[in-house]
Amino acid sequence: MDTNDVDYKTINNALLIYETIIKALRSRGHDIKIKDYKTYAVVNGEEISINITERSKQDPNTVDNYGRKGTIYTGELSFNINYDYYYKFTFRNKSTFNDTKFTKLKDKIIAIIANLEVNSEQMKEARIEAEERERIRKEEERIRQEFKARQEKELKEFKSLFSMAELLHKTNILRQYISTYEQFVKEHGEMDEDISNKLQWAKEKADWLDPFISKEDKYLDKYDKNDILQRESPEYHSWRYEDSHSTYYNYSFWAKPYWRR
Repeated sequence: MDTNDVDYKTINNALLIYETIIKALRSRGHDIKIKDYKTYAVVNGEEISINITERSKQDPNTVDNYGRKGTIYTGELSFNINYDYYYKFTFRNKSTFNDTKFTKLKDKIIAIIANLEVNSEQMKEARIEAEERERIRKEEERIRQEFKARQEKELKEFKSLFSMAELLHKTNILRQYISTYEQFVKEHGEMDEDISNKLQWAKEKADWLDPFISKEDKYLDKYDKNDILQRESPEYHSWRYEDSHSTYYNYSFWAKPYWRR
């Protein structure tokens, strides 16, 4: 029983109060339990913390080594009912029954049991309402999380779709250029083995880029195709400006076929 704040001189009175309350609770279908070194009345299925304390006051004639005044216990007991988390939000969180000059705790057992029963019903209602609010909150959170997950999945899938479409589009541009290049050199009678090999090489690269073929390429497979196709940003210098097109328009085999002439 929770009697930590009761002097040894009145401990027996406190235990008798507990005994009477326990008998009264059990006679009405309730119970008592000890959990985590605390005493609980179990009323209508609700666990309500209870304890007995003794009123005390400072003793001006007694001082310890730290300068603190001693304590005098008055012999007056208090029965405290402490209501739990749910109850605090709607009702007062504590009821106390005290010894007085005219009445004693042992004469207030009926009032204590009535207080526990009435407030336990209110506690149950408050707990059920709080649990329902929590259930609704969790359901709304679940819906939000599911929507967020679906949103991210949709975005990822769309980016994949768009990326593949863009790769196909650029593959078609590449193949068109290769075809035009081939036609150009043929029309100008410049086709030779070197150019033929280069064209075959280019067609294989187009097959590597094509999302529907994705031909293996031991040199390029380690690179991300989308990164390769991103044009480099322009570079600014204090003495000149070199735009991004210069990278592509400097001479190379593929830049301008007529440069070979």
